[in-house]
Amino acid sequence: MAAMEALESSSGHFEPQTLTEISDDEVNLPPSDDEDDALVSAKRELSIMGTEGDAAEDKNEAAKLDPQVNGVMVLSLLDKIIGAVDQIQQTQSGLEARQQEMERSVTSIQGELTKLSKSHSTTSNSVNKMMEKVRKVSVNVKTVRATLEKQGGQIKKLENNEAELLKRRNFKVMIYQDEVKVPSKLSISKSMKVSESVSGSRGGSLLELKESVEEPGAEDGEGEKTDKPHVDLSSDEEGLEIEEAIEESRAERIKRSSLQRVQTLKTVFSKEKMDKTKAKTRENLEKTKQKTKDNLEKTKQKTRENLENAKQKTRQNLEKTKQKTKDNLEKTRHNIEKKMGKLGTRMSVNPEHKQKIQTSRDKMKKSLTPDHVVYARSKTAVYKVPPFTFHVKKIRDGTVEVVQGTEMECRGLRRRLLFLPYPCLHRRTMAMWIQAQQLQGDALHQMQALYGQHFPIEVRHYLAQWIESQLWDSVELDNPAEEAKAKCLLDNLVAELQRKAQLQGGEDGFLLKIKLGHYANQLKSTYDRCPLELVRCIKHILHSEQRLVQEATNASCETGGQTMDSLSQRHQQINQAFEELRLATQETENEMRKLQHSQEYFIIQYQENLRIQAQLSSLSSLTPAERTQRETTLQSKRATVEAWLTREASTLQKYRLDLSEQHQKTLSLLRKQQTLILDEELIQWKRRQQLAGNGGPHEGGLDVLQSWCEKLADLIWQNRQQIRRCEHLTQQLPLPGPMEELLSKLNGDITDIISALVTSTFIIEKQPPQVLKTQTKFAATVRLLVGGKLNVHMNPPQVKTVIVSEQQAKALLKNESTHSESSGEILNNNCVMEYHQATGTLSAHFRNMSLKRIKRSDRRGAESVTEEKFTVLFESQFSVGGNELVFHVKTLSLPVVVIVHGSQDNNATATVLWDNAFAEPGRVPFIVPDKVLWPQLCEALDMKYKAEMHSGRGLSEDNLVFLAQKAFTSSSNNPEDYNNMTISWSQFNRESLPGRNFTFWQWFDGVVELMKKHLKPHWNDGAILGFVNKQQAQDMLLSKPNGTFLLRFSDSEIGGITIAWVAENPNKPGERLVWNLLPYTTKDFSIRSLADRISDLNHLLFLYPDRPKDEVFAKYYTPPLSKAVDGYVKPQIKQVVPEFTTPNPEPSGSAPTFMDQTASPSVSHPNNFYPPMTDTILDTDGDFDLEDTMDVARHVEELLRRPMANQWSSQQS
Repeated sequence: MAAMEALESSSGHFEPQTLTEISDDEVNLPPSDDEDDALVSAKRELSIMGTEGDAAEDKNEAAKLDPQVNGVMVLSLLDKIIGAVDQIQQTQSGLEARQQEMERSVTSIQGELTKLSKSHSTTSNSVNKMMEKVRKVSVNVKTVRATLEKQGGQIKKLENNEAELLKRRNFKVMIYQDEVKVPSKLSISKSMKVSESVSGSRGGSLLELKESVEEPGAEDGEGEKTDKPHVDLSSDEEGLEIEEAIEESRAERIKRSSLQRVQTLKTVFSKEKMDKTKAKTRENLEKTKQKTKDNLEKTKQKTRENLENAKQKTRQNLEKTKQKTKDNLEKTRHNIEKKMGKLGTRMSVNPEHKQKIQTSRDKMKKSLTPDHVVYARSKTAVYKVPPFTFHVKKIRDGTVEVVQGTEMECRGLRRRLLFLPYPCLHRRTMAMWIQAQQLQGDALHQMQALYGQHFPIEVRHYLAQWIESQLWDSVELDNPAEEAKAKCLLDNLVAELQRKAQLQGGEDGFLLKIKLGHYANQLKSTYDRCPLELVRCIKHILHSEQRLVQEATNASCETGGQTMDSLSQRHQQINQAFEELRLATQETENEMRKLQHSQEYFIIQYQENLRIQAQLSSLSSLTPAERTQRETTLQSKRATVEAWLTREASTLQKYRLDLSEQHQKTLSLLRKQQTLILDEELIQWKRRQQLAGNGGPHEGGLDVLQSWCEKLADLIWQNRQQIRRCEHLTQQLPLPGPMEELLSKLNGDITDIISALVTSTFIIEKQPPQVLKTQTKFAATVRLLVGGKLNVHMNPPQVKTVIVSEQQAKALLKNESTHSESSGEILNNNCVMEYHQATGTLSAHFRNMSLKRIKRSDRRGAESVTEEKFTVLFESQFSVGGNELVFHVKTLSLPVVVIVHGSQDNNATATVLWDNAFAEPGRVPFIVPDKVLWPQLCEALDMKYKAEMHSGRGLSEDNLVFLAQKAFTSSSNNPEDYNNMTISWSQFNRESLPGRNFTFWQWFDGVVELMKKHLKPHWNDGAILGFVNKQQAQDMLLSKPNGTFLLRFSDSEIGGITIAWVAENPNKPGERLVWNLLPYTTKDFSIRSLADRISDLNHLLFLYPDRPKDEVFAKYYTPPLSKAVDGYVKPQIKQVVPEFTTPNPEPSGSAPTFMDQTASPSVSHPNNFYPPMTDTILDTDGDFDLEDTMDVARHVEELLRRPMANQWSSQQS
């Protein structure tokens, strides 16, 4: 009896245990392959043996009463222990063999992957070389083509100049002459036949014969081959006679020929002949002038035809562009309608601000009308260069040049303004129709009554964008001259309606297509003769809708008074700044074109001046009188041209300076916009991404950021091209002044801006895991936000990743080289960026990276391996603008903690959570404060807890007070007492809690893991109080009826939860006690769920405060097992507490399962099956050490050799 009382007294401090019926087969299950499970099992056996050995020594006297039973018990215990040791050794051998096989497999796989990566790199290098050659060939081809075109133009100019010179040199002066020719000499043919013609008087006949012989020869000398008369002297006697006749008449013939020559010359140079020559010359000149006029007319006609063809092509291209723009705007309108939803009804406007906006809108409408003219004092110069005429107008500051086609430009402007952020409810944009559709009650009926057969509401709906973009107010209804404009609007409306009908397709669009076509014909027939009535109708509808929307808005302002949130205001500010930049860029583009035209005309006049100088130099060949007259004319013309050139040079210089000032202003706006987007919006996105690592909301908004960055890149690139064109114009026509320095500075500034944009928009879209385990696959994604806009995807760049330490990251930010150092090796660390046409994104997806090894640096003080931070560096290089700019971009990931074993995950997660929560913007990598306020840590813990629970139910104020009490070892229940208290990193996860062997974070993370894996639904249902200490649980339950229970987290065990309930003391009727079951852990819930365990305990009736347990947990009970087949009955596991299975349980020394009968029983844990994993089985770097594991096994063997007493008198199975 004394021994029994001793056992009872010694076991009175034990907590009730749960006894689970488990078969021997389940006890002797083969060991797990997991090293951690094997180590935990070994330590558990060690703990059991140590605890039971101590109990055996205290009970030696009781064991002597029954030696035979004790001997049997000892033998069975030794058998089981030896079997367990054998199983551990077998498991260890199997693990070693499997580890060797895995190492060999991994080695072979790594070798194959290395070969594959090498072949892939070789292939990519070859492809890159081929692409580079192709690009070089393409550039050479373009250069040769440009050279050939330039040479062709020069050849054409040379040919034209040569033809002009030939025309000038081919001028002939023709003198009019009669057909009578003056004979120059007389000759006799040796073979003349005069036998028939010498019979008369010799002198006369012979002379006539000679003259007749000479004249045909003279007249036929120009090329006509006629037969000459031939005289044949048949005898010597006749020849002698002829010679004598010639001798006799020689003097007479000479005299007569001389007289004839003189007479002929007098006749040729007579006044009559000279008049005929002048008349002939005039006639030729007239013919030449006529031909020149005809050629000029033909040239003008051909030029007009070319201009008409160019205009026609331009109109066609403009129409196509307008059509595409309309389609894109229509799609954008539908998207914005979906996104805006009911935004318009929630908007309100300050009355003063509304009045200002209304005034600005009226001014803008008036300035956008085609009839609006700004009467500016300006000078207009007309320069004529046949066959063209240039009109150059110099506009003063503050005035607007009136350009034809204003209406088209205004409409385009209205369309562009259509999708700006909606600053007020009263601007006539697409939002007005959206708000009109959201009218309710009487306002909706009034709006519907505006439409009918005269103007169907379907037309208003499907052409809302087009209708609201037209300038209906610019048409004066009382002016008949405006009918043509109204007719044009009617035709455009009908055409737009027909186009919309043609776009409808499918089964649903068939009826709509027919209906819209019918409405188009109806409107055409109704208003074709009176188009002004259509304008009157639409103006009335739009003004009425505006009035109804304004009244509804004022009513909502008086009742609700909501304003746009800061996000919408910020987006509105950014979009408005983009519109200002677009208008400024367009203005500088227009000024650039004017400057170019003026400079081209200046060059033409300069060439004219050179031509005049050349003409002055060539006057020496003229007569003095003509030279004097010509020189006077040319000198006067030269002076005029030089004076104009002098004035125009100063004007051009002023234009250039003004343009540079405008570019400086635009660059200032670009810097401001870029700062707003990159330094605020992008940094906030990165901060949201960092908090998402702690469970914060998803960062989102990256597509909006990309659209802003692309707009910014487009505007920067346009301004850069304008500045480069200015430099080209300056080089083409150098003028004295500071333009070269200004343009060089502007070019440098714009290059710096675009460089900052490109390098800042190379971001990590998907961060690598911040707790990174070696030899484990992980993924990441990088993205270049401006890649699509700058056409980087035309030559896709390659991205490389390396892992660097904290010190190397600091050196990178200081632009120091770190290539000689290495902090680890990442497999599959190269990837080519891909362009996705659908989304317009340029990104690189690393899907199979693996950290092969890591090189750790020297740690500081008490810093452990899980406090050392690394980062993944992503870098790439690419060119923009045809190798004009080359960028080397880099970006660092969020801090990464590298682990080699799963047991290090808990502490690594603490390092990551602290860094993500308390990192400051622009910090030096990766410095975080050592102390933070307790409310800041509460916010981080609540964010983490809600994310793991996937529920909106986070940590309540009472829960946070419980955590503060645990962290600061305080007993205050007032939350305000902790608001100004600070908690350090050491308190968070370096120093153990008082009386415990774990830190605050390790306890909290254990709770999170337990809830996440097994108890998440019960937490979301509100069934688990959790953060309640033992004393609070006792106070809460004692006020409730017996059978009331609650669930709270264990204070002494990591990841443990216990059931506390109030019931009557079985040994002392009438006394009520609070009981606590031994804490459950993840291991227990993997065997049987919490709901089933609560269902097994029949003495648990109500969940605190008064909810029946079946009402809360019934939906989670495991359904009853079906009947077994083949004659076998399936066993079931059921939890029992023996003291509460019988009506009046008697205390027994062999099974003490209830607490000591004190008002506030203390908690003890004699059997801690799951002690925390200490660093004794890990080496200095955190790697798994097989030698330490073998030391544990040897220690277990030594314990088994010690003499043991009966330890089973206090245990039941």
